[in-house]
Amino acid sequence: MRKSFYLLTAIIALMLLAACSPQAGEATPVPSTETEAAPVATEAPPTEVAATPTTGPTATPIDIEANPELVDKSFITGEPCEAPCWYNLEVGGILEGDVALMLSFLPFIDRTTIQASADIYDPLSTIITYDCVYETAENCGFIGVSAAGEISGVAHQIVYPLSLADVVEKYAEPAYMYVNAYYGDEDNCQLAMYWPEHGIAVEVIEDSEAGLCQSVKTGESIPTNLQVLWVYYSPLPADGGEGTLPWPGFSE
Repeated sequence: MRKSFYLLTAIIALMLLAACSPQAGEATPVPSTETEAAPVATEAPPTEVAATPTTGPTATPIDIEANPELVDKSFITGEPCEAPCWYNLEVGGILEGDVALMLSFLPFIDRTTIQASADIYDPLSTIITYDCVYETAENCGFIGVSAAGEISGVAHQIVYPLSLADVVEKYAEPAYMYVNAYYGDEDNCQLAMYWPEHGIAVEVIEDSEAGLCQSVKTGESIPTNLQVLWVYYSPLPADGGEGTLPWPGFSE
């Protein structure tokens, strides 16, 4: 299975944390990726997007350094709308129009890969996944839509340099966090930080800081240079509950 899809499913599990409240130190559950494909509709797009849809699959992955306009930086720029809005899709709001068609007009998404599948936790709901046009962009994001047509969550992979310090500078300190060994591997530390007032979370998986998980669990501060891998837009409880940790601050 592709690593990027493991990251996608891992962040789904992280967002279930508020409901499940696992004990600190327990492995983060990773849901099965077995879903049943559903057809994608083709109605008018609900938002103002680029005039011409992308034309994947890309035979040669696009160099994002040479084509920065093909990288989604909306999380940090706040354009075209601030979180928890993503390209005029309001998380928690009712979807108007066809989200799959809207995605096909975003220049960083490979429209041939957009797929709607039944949600493994709620078969009446839908998960829409997509690849991006640049290298290592398989399963680079997903959008959840409930049976009632409500946008339940948006996740997107970060492929540009975005440190935790950058996120804290924009959104202030997170309300709480979750720390665990990634798939039980103590050399790979999985951290998720939550900003319920903004309806966002970010995920970091770090393999260069030995003992990071254990040190953070004991209250030590966090290095400023940790890089964000995923961002997630979702309604969040103000209190993370059992299994979460307070923000310890950054190390000097």
